[in-house]
Amino acid sequence: MKSRAIDSLTVFCLGLGASTIAIAAVLARNSPLPDAAPLLVFAALFALAENQVAVLPNRASASASFMLAMAAIVAFQGQGPLLGALIVGLAGGLYWPHLRSGDWRKILFNSSNFALSSCAAAAAFTPIVHGSGERASTVLLLASVPAALAFSLVNL
Repeated sequence: MKSRAIDSLTVFCLGLGASTIAIAAVLARNSPLPDAAPLLVFAALFALAENQVAVLPNRASASASFMLAMAAIVAFQGQGPLLGALIVGLAGGLYWPHLRSGDWRKILFNSSNFALSSCAAAAAFTPIVHGSGERASTVLLLASVPAALAFSLVNL
């Protein structure tokens, strides 16, 4: 029975990873590519944030990765915001203890989960900002509410 549960988990992680790659491929084909330098900076910061979590008294943990995902979404407006957010989110799975132990299912799940969460947030944010025709702080603040909700709903 235990091997069946492991097999189901493996299949789920592989399916989630394949879905993420498929979405990234479609976005890369149909939208402009984000600039490499800010993409690498945001991805590195996202990975670092996931490796510097604060454990709360109720044993839940919190990191600054959500804040970095939102910053990347704003930074990549006009240059592939969905793909940029997705790639930045992928870096969230680069959690040192999982890399060290070689637990590829956790790495794949976390990378895909953060990538899809960040992409969903960008998908909620981008039409509001582009629809308004301006990037005033009020519009950015209003657009961040549905983006935060989308990130939270997709982030399992």
